[in-house]
Amino acid sequence: MVTPKSASTVVLLKQGPRDSLYVLMLKRNVALEFVGGAYVFPGGKVDVADSNPDLYARCNGLDDSKASELLGVCKDGLSYYVCAVRESFEEAGVLLGSVRAENLGDSDLSVLRSELNSGKVTFADMARKLDLVLDCTQLTYFSHWITPEGSPRRYDTRFFVAEMPSAQDPGADSGETTSHIWVTPSQALESHQEGRFEMILPTVKTLELFLEFSSVKDALAWARSQRDVPTILPKLVSSGDSVEAILPDNPAYASSEEVYLQSARDIPL
Repeated sequence: MVTPKSASTVVLLKQGPRDSLYVLMLKRNVALEFVGGAYVFPGGKVDVADSNPDLYARCNGLDDSKASELLGVCKDGLSYYVCAVRESFEEAGVLLGSVRAENLGDSDLSVLRSELNSGKVTFADMARKLDLVLDCTQLTYFSHWITPEGSPRRYDTRFFVAEMPSAQDPGADSGETTSHIWVTPSQALESHQEGRFEMILPTVKTLELFLEFSSVKDALAWARSQRDVPTILPKLVSSGDSVEAILPDNPAYASSEEVYLQSARDIPL
């Protein structure tokens, strides 16, 4: 069994016309082994460098003790928040923070994003250059998923929700992600049911949580009210000639044997 890697995911929301709520989704490169071609929220693996003390010192509104308490971990809970900010910028070009350095424009941010994604600079390097403040108050933790034991690639993922910053325009990184779309949860789920919008189970279930909300304000208020966030561990089971993921509340969960996949490409979408 593969040990899951720590990860963060960010659900970015914006207010749409006629009391509608929109979610930012990215399409993963079809060439990727892990859920290639699927629509996802920005996010990724927590790096060792995400616990850099300099980055921690730049976090506004949260220290490691409080972040660890919120996430139910012993230490370095703040690294999940740092990862959420970093991945939002790397994958979607959305910066959840404020730049204090002077004489820096959008073109400078674009260059730094390219250098960050290519490995020419680290996120800590970028933060120092921008004199960046990471605004952890924008991120609300509300969900926790672990990839099934039968997957050859596994993640222990904390889900955060945030409002899309004004005066920013998202964009795919043209590497891991190839396009982006603003979509209502109902539109995404309907398209998924019709086979036109591939998503994995945690993405589907997360969108379902936001179906009842018509405003960003109400959605964020609900997320902030969550206490004792449960850990959700799906199971991969045989379903005829295919494999499907089922949740712990499924009556067959306890009695079904886990199916162990050889390739991450076989994870059901």
